[in-house]
Amino acid sequence: MNNNLDGAPLMEERLEDNRHLLALKKAYHQLEIPMDAAERLKDTIHEVKTRKRRRSWLQGSITVFAAACLCILLLLNSSATISEAMSKIPGIGGLFEVVTFRHYENATDDYYAKVDIPKIVYYGMDESESITEINQEIKGYVESLISKFESDIKVNGNIHQSMDVTYRVILNNDHWFSLRIDVFEAEASSSEHTLFYHIDKSTGGVIQLKDLFLESSDYISVISEEVKRQMKENIKNGTDIYLFDGDIDIDDFKIDENQSFYFNDSQDIVIHFDDYEIAPGSEGSKDFVIPKEAVKDILK
Repeated sequence: MNNNLDGAPLMEERLEDNRHLLALKKAYHQLEIPMDAAERLKDTIHEVKTRKRRRSWLQGSITVFAAACLCILLLLNSSATISEAMSKIPGIGGLFEVVTFRHYENATDDYYAKVDIPKIVYYGMDESESITEINQEIKGYVESLISKFESDIKVNGNIHQSMDVTYRVILNNDHWFSLRIDVFEAEASSSEHTLFYHIDKSTGGVIQLKDLFLESSDYISVISEEVKRQMKENIKNGTDIYLFDGDIDIDDFKIDENQSFYFNDSQDIVIHFDDYEIAPGSEGSKDFVIPKEAVKDILK
């Protein structure tokens, strides 16, 4: 009996708690959310879901792209036929790059040499004979400079002498690959020499100036006239000084058959002369941009 009497207050407390919970639930369902707050809530939920989908898509795309790159590399290295075919596709063909074949450095308080010998690497198919020849020519030329430098400091002792050989890719598009090598040497005086190598990606062949023009064209005269026009204008403006051997007049000047050249950012042909070639050493090297209009009728 006492147990029943003691349990009555506890039961009443539980019933009271239930009434409070029911009242709170009813009040919650009757609560009106302002329209703008509801819209903001919906927008937030949608944005979160979109971000999740976008993140999932991006992660999947990165994975697919990485797998595709791996497949391309495997195909290029496993099949010469596939590699050759892919090398002809714009944007894929001609996978060229330049690596440092050898780094040489020799320096004291009296002399200094820092040399990087580049090597052209072609991914896609077997290295062409012309690219092999370029690499051999570059290697032989630069190593001969190193040998001469070491011989000079050995014979002459602690002389003030320096040499710096650097390289950079100046053009690498669907059609052309161009490498520039700059050689700077200084002893009693200084000199700079620049080498340019241009490769036609469609053939893998080395391109010289004459190869840009129709065989029947007199490209030497056309370009020479444009260079002389610019020379005369520079002399008139007092911006340049030029030197010519013997009694040769500026009007008799002509470029060499395979004069050094490169393409600028606008794809214009730029004729290059090393220092001392047509001007005093103090003037440095000279470049002449040939307008497209001047050669448009004789280009291949």
